[in-house]
Amino acid sequence: MRSIKEFKVFLIAVVAFIGLTFGISSTANALVDLKVEGRYWYSTLEADAKVSDGSIIGTNINFVDDLGVDATNGFPELRAIIGLGSHKIRYSFIQLEWEGDETISQDINFAGFTYTATASVDTTFSVDMHSLGYEYDIIEVIGNKVGLIAELKYIDMNANLEASSLAGSDQKDSLLKFPLPTLGVVAQVGIPILFVNAEVTGISLGEKAYFVDADASINFIPLPLLTISGGYRLINIHVDYDDNVGNINIAGPYLALRFGF
Repeated sequence: MRSIKEFKVFLIAVVAFIGLTFGISSTANALVDLKVEGRYWYSTLEADAKVSDGSIIGTNINFVDDLGVDATNGFPELRAIIGLGSHKIRYSFIQLEWEGDETISQDINFAGFTYTATASVDTTFSVDMHSLGYEYDIIEVIGNKVGLIAELKYIDMNANLEASSLAGSDQKDSLLKFPLPTLGVVAQVGIPILFVNAEVTGISLGEKAYFVDADASINFIPLPLLTISGGYRLINIHVDYDDNVGNINIAGPYLALRFGF
């Protein structure tokens, strides 16, 4: 139910933004490029984490195998781009959530609480991500381009475990809640009505932490103001600090509609 409600809100936001875009287009300078894009990403989750609390070391758990979280789910995403020549400001927002319930086969310690074997545990795992970035296209010739991206991604990642048979078991932990500055590249090649686009952004702090967001798509422009896209996206997050470890991999195909002028 939550995903259906969010998708309705998402569609309303897309329609409103499109209306605003075309309202502005009547008075905007011809050099200004405004685009809004709606995506639907059908992704598969791979996630494991160890969440400790002080001297109480957490159990290394796999959300799919140990907690029964449904690995596959679909999510809407909203993107907007404002461009002036080779310079572009980009924004996107996506809200991801997976749920599961499982009768666990072994004791699990999560955020200082021990869930005993045979307990039925309900789990919610969520990732909200805002991305605000700047793109500079070094080369841009008839729709073909190579550019650089500097982007700030704000990630809010949470896990919640609860067992109705265990008092005080409702444990929610923020696995990651922090702005991440990232750098990347973008490339596009094709003809004006059909082109391939690929980009990757990320940051690395060595073995302790890294983040990668990679995307590739095939794009078709049937009408001057409409682009239809099909692509594949991968997000990989690794964090290891103070006896807390998280490895998150989200990947899968998506479909997108982009409106603009």
